[in-house]
Amino acid sequence: MSSRIATSRPRLAQADAERLARELWDVEGAAAELPSERDQNFRIRTASGESFVLKIAGASESDDVLDLQNRALAWLAERDPSLPVPRVVPARDGGAIARVPSADGPARVRLLTWLPGTMLADARPRPLALLASVGSLLGRVDAGLSGFSHPAARDRDLIWDPERSAAIVRRGLPRVTDSARAALIEAVLDDHARVVAPLWERLPRGVVHNDGNEHNVLVGPPSLAGRAASGLLDFGDMVEAPLVCEPAVAVAYAVFGHADPAAAAAAVVAGYDGTRRLEDEELEVLWTLAALRLATSVSISAERRRADASEPYLYVSEAPAWNALARMREIHTRLAHYRLRGACGRVPCPRGARMAAWLSGHAAELGPILDADLSRAEIFDVSVGSPVFETPADATDTARMTERLFGRLRETGAPAGIGRYDEARLIYATDAFAGPGGEHPERRTVHLAIDVFVPPGSPVYAALDGHVYAARDNAARLDYGPTV
Repeated sequence: MSSRIATSRPRLAQADAERLARELWDVEGAAAELPSERDQNFRIRTASGESFVLKIAGASESDDVLDLQNRALAWLAERDPSLPVPRVVPARDGGAIARVPSADGPARVRLLTWLPGTMLADARPRPLALLASVGSLLGRVDAGLSGFSHPAARDRDLIWDPERSAAIVRRGLPRVTDSARAALIEAVLDDHARVVAPLWERLPRGVVHNDGNEHNVLVGPPSLAGRAASGLLDFGDMVEAPLVCEPAVAVAYAVFGHADPAAAAAAVVAGYDGTRRLEDEELEVLWTLAALRLATSVSISAERRRADASEPYLYVSEAPAWNALARMREIHTRLAHYRLRGACGRVPCPRGARMAAWLSGHAAELGPILDADLSRAEIFDVSVGSPVFETPADATDTARMTERLFGRLRETGAPAGIGRYDEARLIYATDAFAGPGGEHPERRTVHLAIDVFVPPGSPVYAALDGHVYAARDNAARLDYGPTV
């Protein structure tokens, strides 16, 4: 496996690009260079306002790979003509690829239609509905490519080939000198070996775009209905791989800047699933594959820095990739898996039904958690509109709150009190519950448990036999207190 890290981009001048468009395609216009990793791209804008993209292939790109891109775009144009992807413009002689001499040797030149829009990287805000539309677009592309094949898609020396990602990451790991960051990479590799590798050969395969990053996805203009994905660029990294790699790549870049990476991932995946249904095993590996894509990105950047590659575009995603990877590692792979399943309308925990059936069949074995008769418990209202509190300060004063609630138990003679699930509470108005940063940070407002209030010193029992895994007194203000 070579999977070259170094790039060899063509170096044609702006005037050369304008001449080639004029001589080979009869397109007269001004050229402006666009950023790119391996090839050289120019926007050609005519006097009438029409635009095209002139693409000059680098020496590392084979004719077969260019043919792969052209045939895939033609296939999509036939299967789903409304898909917002570029179209190949035939040259004056009818060919799809023109060969011309250049200072660096023979150059292969193509002309594509221009897609209007704003790069997702530049779009603000990026609500979840927009990310869902990105997933939907990529699902349409993969559904459209169903049945398409090409020899070049199966055998590419490509650093972004998902088949090689783990090996690329292991190769770049020694170049990551920060110990905390290296630990992130090692954790992703461990998850890959545990979660992805056992299922890899069973995943559905096909030709994928493989590069739905924030610079290749276009979004439309702001509107009352909200912005949506409006185009997909750059089919240069196409490869045959497990189809789930498509939404995984999109998730890897969609989480950039999001306070809740799992929410961003769930939006992309739900959108994708709506146009190309994901199988259960695909949902199981998707989160880890997204993290592996980020690990691949930062590992490649580390190797490029060692090789002294100076092109700024090659590092455009490095800092946000490290940040996103760190945020993703804060979420357990199983929890992320369940959130993705829930977003796609599946039962979040695949074993939940079995657990519910077991509990139902063993109800007689479940013991009480308290001596108190909970059927006689007092139901407390501690919501924002609660009659228990005279002022918002009452809700955040532990002593005052305790006196009011237990005073109510004494008045009614109830053996216990119940605090309700899914209740908006004033207690969350304090800074202790402020949400994490991000584009639109949200603070916690809703209670996500059921409280049982009994006098201090009351015994608490385990409903089933078990072992104590951990015990701690979380004594900070507004923390959980003692937990077992």
